[in-house]
Amino acid sequence: MNCRLWKLFSMFLLSQFGTAFGAVPQPNPFHQAYINEYERGHYADAERPQQSEHELAIRQNDQVAGGPSLGYAGLRNAGRSEYLAGHLASAETLFRAARDSAVRAADDEALATIDNDLGDVYIGEERLDDAEQAYARSLRLFKSMGSREFEVAVTLRNLGSAYSLHQRHNNALKVLDEAGKLPFWTSGGDRNTQALAAELANTKGIVLFRENSLRKARDRFEEALRIRRDAGLGGGIGDAGTLNNIAMIDVKQGRYAEAEVPLLRSIEITSGALGSSHPELTLTLATLGEVYTRLGRYTEAKEQYQRSLSILWTMSPRLDGRVARTLELVSGMYLKQGDKTAAESAFAKAIDFARRVKVEEDPGLSDMFDRYAALLRRLGKPEQARDVHAEAQRIRVEATLTVRISQ
Repeated sequence: MNCRLWKLFSMFLLSQFGTAFGAVPQPNPFHQAYINEYERGHYADAERPQQSEHELAIRQNDQVAGGPSLGYAGLRNAGRSEYLAGHLASAETLFRAARDSAVRAADDEALATIDNDLGDVYIGEERLDDAEQAYARSLRLFKSMGSREFEVAVTLRNLGSAYSLHQRHNNALKVLDEAGKLPFWTSGGDRNTQALAAELANTKGIVLFRENSLRKARDRFEEALRIRRDAGLGGGIGDAGTLNNIAMIDVKQGRYAEAEVPLLRSIEITSGALGSSHPELTLTLATLGEVYTRLGRYTEAKEQYQRSLSILWTMSPRLDGRVARTLELVSGMYLKQGDKTAAESAFAKAIDFARRVKVEEDPGLSDMFDRYAALLRRLGKPEQARDVHAEAQRIRVEATLTVRISQ
């Protein structure tokens, strides 16, 4: 399921204003120019700093205090540009520098926004514990300010996304419901509010999908598409993530031919907006590869897997868990073609990458080891299968201990 495409939008809902919203977001000429460019895919124009009075004050404060000449508003803008480009490591470095500067200046408003930005980066890097902690810090600050209901709602949504990825579904639904009950919703709202409403629906759909409530999940995803369309935001980057999620339901239901159309549309939107080699494409490309594998279109499947992996190889930091899961899909393709040697080789490489992933960051990791053990048994290698199954059991025990300690 694709959560991160929303981050590319939600980050700017907070940051472009310098978090200068009131209880109900009001039109802002700087932001309107930005959002127009964003929707058109003109990211260079969208990323051109639009300095509000708040941001200018931040820069002046930094210079007077002897801080970096760029100031933490400038560092934050640079971090957002790197994040949008998919350069997660450099984005993290910039956001951390911005955060240090904001701490020195005792600017809680900027600090809350930057912690939200860092949470987004950590989600992209699949560092879920760090993401939860960053969002929690941001949430505490926004709640302490008063008249920050929109920012609180965005942060609750982001925290719910992190909880969902961590398979903490009850926690996810709790914070998503809290976001949906904030008083500012009763006042209607502009397109930013509607974009947030769509993402709350989308994220609830993801939680329902993971709980195997597929009909309810589809209803939420379609609700998200409808909200964006009615707000004039249809066909944008938010829709790309939701279309991918709808396709995932089709895949889970074995409706592979039906899944192809939303996946292709999702890839078209994302490529047009972010470029043909952006990290946001990797999950959707891998899913399309799985669809083509199931349909027996192996040449096309291999092309999608190769494209996904070629993007993953160049990422910094490299997402070892995502590489592992993509290689497992490649193994499945070879197995369907009857090439058992290639299937075992691809799965062995997947396991090598999976061993580099922290257990607490991927609670379902042990299942991959069990699937590899099953393949080894199928290939007549029972002793190796037993060793891999034992490793899966150790991972489960470690995951259980990690959860207990964190609670």
